[in-house]
Order: sequence, then structure tokens, then C-alpha cells
Amino acid sequence: MKGEDPMSYEKIFDDINFNFQVNRLLSYGDIACNREEVCNIATKIYDFDTWYLEWRKIAKIAETEDRYMHSMYYYRMAEFMLTDDNPDKDAMYYKCTEMFDKAVPKAIKHKVPYKDGYLPCIKIGAEPLNKTILIHGGYDSFIEEFYIISEQFAKSGYNIILFEGEGQGVTLRQDMKFNEKWENSVGAVLDYFKLEEVALIGISWGGYFALRAAAFDNRITNVVCYDVCYDGLDVMFNLLDKPIRILFKLMYKLKCKKIINNLVRIKMKKDNLSNWAISHGMYITGTNTPYDFYKSIEKHTLTGLLEQIGQKVLLLAGEKDHYIPRWHFEHLKDNLPSAIVTSRLFTVAEGGEQHCQVGNYDLPLTYILSWLKHSY
Repeated sequence: MKGEDPMSYEKIFDDINFNFQVNRLLSYGDIACNREEVCNIATKIYDFDTWYLEWRKIAKIAETEDRYMHSMYYYRMAEFMLTDDNPDKDAMYYKCTEMFDKAVPKAIKHKVPYKDGYLPCIKIGAEPLNKTILIHGGYDSFIEEFYIISEQFAKSGYNIILFEGEGQGVTLRQDMKFNEKWENSVGAVLDYFKLEEVALIGISWGGYFALRAAAFDNRITNVVCYDVCYDGLDVMFNLLDKPIRILFKLMYKLKCKKIINNLVRIKMKKDNLSNWAISHGMYITGTNTPYDFYKSIEKHTLTGLLEQIGQKVLLLAGEKDHYIPRWHFEHLKDNLPSAIVTSRLFTVAEGGEQHCQVGNYDLPLTYILSWLKHSY
């Protein structure tokens, strides 16, 4: 990343979700955090409450020291594990965006009119917009946290538009809930900026969103799934142990709502990753029970859409991804008959095995830039 060597993926927490999230930050290097500061608070974190309190503590310290980019990421981490019924969640979100504005006062922001509100955008690069990349996240992202990555593309000569669609960041706080119809958000951005040819990069769950949008909008000429995601409900069911998963799928098919809700809540009490994933999912979809969340997220699938995708497509995955099952990558690689497909599975040996190559961001970014150079 900018001005320093990225970290490799490390074992800092025994908890898989805590460990992934802290590595997600450390992977940006010194521009995003102070490693010693982060590792020091990690020794004091053992549950969601201590996670919030410790990250908030160093966020405030960084803010008073005018380390606004560090503070922005720390406030983001503080917000991350809070549930939606905690008033501090929105407070941490707005502190995060406030710190971003102080860290990057030159950021060019736009509000794309959408429904009864707007979609936030950050534009990086110079006019004219002749080679434009749209970048968005997925299940749990704010555009501010992708600014560092986006600068790498801008330095390579591309005009960048970062945006949030429904159910993310500020759109969620306008009561726009997370839903599968990402083509609507993308279309609004394309219309607003009068763009007729763009590359679309979807990060994490955004890999699903990007392919779905491409199926409905041919103004998208190139699609990067960083990383892939084929079916949202399968991602959620993958949180369950395999023997239970088979029975659980049968109960879901039989609409055993009460049993499913009870089982999931038991699982959430025992497993931080499931607790966060389901709680956050209900928050962003506006649902009140795990079963209703599953019914909402079931719509997030590319089934029936693959033949409509005729763009140049780059599929990325990590061989040890603990979020997205490997079969999503293999299935997409073999079942996009109308697209021109390039695929890349990153390995442990090269340090890219994690979801979205956390631990080694330079690896996928270099590969994406090389692919865009030859295909866009």
C-alpha cells in the first residue's frame, strides 16, 4: 500500500472473526493504523463490548493527535461489532465519516439523487471520464474505507467513482434496506455521471452485486469480482457445521420458522462470527428474525442470470476463504457461457488465501490492474 509494506495475515485473536477484521486493517499498513497501538489493545479484547471500548479509546487518541486517517479506521472498527439497537453505532459511523473528511479534505463528493434520498459518491481522478472504474463494497462496507485502495487505481490513470448502494453506510441511514437489485443503484450512478462504458469492481459480497448489475446493464463492459459470491443464502448456511447444515436446509425448505429461529439464536450465543453475521444481516435488511433474514437474503443469487452476463469478467478467490465457499468460484468459472472469463485463485504460498486477500492487498490489486490494462 501507500508508502509502506503491507502486513501478512497474522494470528492475533483465536476468534476467527476478530482475527480477520483486525488483519483487514493491518493489511493497509501504517497509513491506516499504528500497528503497536492496535496490537496493544488486542490483548484487552475478549468480547463485543471490549472490542467497541478499546477501538473507541484509540480512535479518540488518534483524533486528538490529528491522525485523522487512523482515527477514521479505528472509529470504523468500533462501529463494526455494535448492534443496531445501540445508539453508539450511528455515533461511531458519523465520527468515522467526520475523520475521513478531515483526513482527505480534497475528496470530491457527489450525492446521486435516488428514491427519496441519495447515493453517496467519491470521485478520484481527472476529467474527462474516458476510462472510469466504479468501485463498491458489499455486506458491511463504507466507501471511505476503500479510498486507499482506490488511489492505487487512480495513480494508474483511471477515473474512480466510489459509491454506496442500498443498505450500505449513509444509504442505510436513509432507511434504504439491503436488497438484491444492485442494478438500480449502479444505473443511477451511471445516469448521473452520463457514463456509457465502465469497469465495475465489486468487493466481497459486492462480487455478487457486480455480476448481477452486469446482467442488466451493458454500459458495464468489464466486471471484477474481488472476490466472488454466487449465492447469499449458501454463504449464510456455510456458517453452520456440515452435519447440521444438511438438516437445517431441510427445515428451511419445510418452512420450520420457529425451530430455525431458536437454533440460530443458540448458534449466535456460541459463535461470534454467526452472531455478527446474522445480527448485521437483520439490521441491513430490516428484518426481525433470523428466518426472515434468510428469506430476504435468499434473493441474492445469480441463479438464472449467468447467461445474461456477456462482459469481460475477472473472478478472484482465496483458497482459505472462511466466508465464501470454494464452489462459488468453481461454479462461476465454468458457467458464464456468454462472458469472457479470467479466473485467479490466490494461494497460501503467495499470501493471498484469505477472503479478499486480506493480509496482502498488493497481490490482487496488481493482478486487477494488469487485467484491466489488457481488457479495458
